[in-house]
Amino acid sequence: MSSCCHERNWFDFHRREMRDCPDDELQLVLESSVPRNGQTNVSPSIKSIKLTFRHGFNWVDSYEIDMWQGSNKVPIRVKASHEYGFKILKVIPVNSLEGGVVYKVRIKAFFVDHCGDTIIKIKMISFRTGCK
Repeated sequence: MSSCCHERNWFDFHRREMRDCPDDELQLVLESSVPRNGQTNVSPSIKSIKLTFRHGFNWVDSYEIDMWQGSNKVPIRVKASHEYGFKILKVIPVNSLEGGVVYKVRIKAFFVDHCGDTIIKIKMISFRTGCK
């Protein structure tokens, strides 16, 4: 590591402490989901998947969300909102879901830390639809 980089890291570390930033600011905490992770017998006619994140989501620089049925990507739309200090993401499948199938929703968040490095955090939920 060059001394320049080392000095920058030292400066950023101490600047971070001066700002009193908590160490866990780059966390991606999924508070809840509807349907719940691992839930079975979810109605195939469900209109959206609701993901509720803690306030730390505000530190996210960008994010990607995708939905999968096995190895097939499911087309979705995403609506974001805030509710009582939480970040709410609604994942809306473009087409109706099939019955008796496992679906996975993956959230990939990108943070840039104080040294300018990109950090990727991933959360995933899965659920199984019931028969139609």
